[in-house]
Amino acid sequence: MAANSPPFTPNEPHDCGDEILRVEHLTAWHPVNRHIKRVNDISFSLHRGEILGIAGLVGAGRTEAVQCLFGVWPGRWEGKVFIDGQPVAIHHCQQAIAHGIAMVPEDRKKDGIVPVMAVGKNITLAALSQFTGRLSSLDDAGEQHCIQPIHPAAENQNVIA
Repeated sequence: MAANSPPFTPNEPHDCGDEILRVEHLTAWHPVNRHIKRVNDISFSLHRGEILGIAGLVGAGRTEAVQCLFGVWPGRWEGKVFIDGQPVAIHHCQQAIAHGIAMVPEDRKKDGIVPVMAVGKNITLAALSQFTGRLSSLDDAGEQHCIQPIHPAAENQNVIA
């Protein structure tokens, strides 16, 4: 805590929005050592307007839990996932994206980009089908229209709106 921290203010009552995501009894097993649980029976819900943070030490299962929800966990997992109160099955990332789920990987420079492509092209990869024509040719103008640079950020990385 810094010496000039703002004074503590008590929580004020507020209305929770509708439940948009609920996860029940998520359990994931190691992809090779299948008897080892990497995530053990977690449940949570997220309401409109809330921000959900998943915290824990290295090896606690944070990344594995998110990978399950995004459909990229390489091992077996089970649990129930509800979006807007409806049960959904997510077995691969295309299903997650179709349900409005996105994932920012922990090591975004290693797992989150194609380094030889421009920032804007990387951003539109997940929605590439929106920028292809009938014969699967890329609509560069449509893709470029969705990419709006704001300003260069620190470390020569770009911020895109």
